[in-house]
Amino acid sequence: MSKQHAFEASSSNFDGEAVSRADREFLTRLGDHPLLHNPLYSAPPPPLPDYAALTSAAAVEAAQKACFAAALDWLLVNYAFYGEGWHHLVDRW
Repeated sequence: MSKQHAFEASSSNFDGEAVSRADREFLTRLGDHPLLHNPLYSAPPPPLPDYAALTSAAAVEAAQKACFAAALDWLLVNYAFYGEGWHHLVDRW
């Protein structure tokens, strides 16, 4: 570590207002994030197929593929919204 970095690391001058200002600016910019404008963002997860109404193996497989695609799209958009708590929504699949 250089003398400059050692001094900066050991400095006790903490600028709480600068940190608070940076936090506010960061959170303000999140409002412009493209995912916030996606209709899937913060929406409930897509429903499961009605397997009882499906009569053939091909119909079940098609419904599973469609459900998977919809669930994947939803998960990709909502991962940030639900953070670490999103996994409980996946358990129902």
